[in-house]
Amino acid sequence: MKIIQEIGEHGQYVYGYADDSGKVVIEPQYDNAMPFVDGLAFVEDNCLWKVIDEKGVVVSTAIIGNIVWSSFSEDVYVASEPCDVNKRGKCGYINREGHWVIKPIYLRACPFKDGYAKVMTASREWILIDKDEKHYLNP
Repeated sequence: MKIIQEIGEHGQYVYGYADDSGKVVIEPQYDNAMPFVDGLAFVEDNCLWKVIDEKGVVVSTAIIGNIVWSSFSEDVYVASEPCDVNKRGKCGYINREGHWVIKPIYLRACPFKDGYAKVMTASREWILIDKDEKHYLNP
């Protein structure tokens, strides 16, 4: 499926999906949309990201505030919890299905590389973690 866009009722773009012939499969309704991978796609709806299937059904109950798309590494994305205008959401890691595999408890997070990721703790200390969240010496 390919991403389509149209101008919404407030003059902003809204996104949906069409099949290869151009037939609309999921009506444009999302604030943002990512391509389908293995039958699932991330879509942004009212400033929250969700995971949908090819019929537009939400398949994950995780509440995701932001996803760092360039961070996909070792099967996870850096993501943050929702936040308000006065506070930045804490960071963690989600899988392709949108499930938290490392809960959002860090102030900052970097992509995994060679089994480790650099994260900033609540005390503003940078540490290394593995996917089991074991902590290692400062990087």
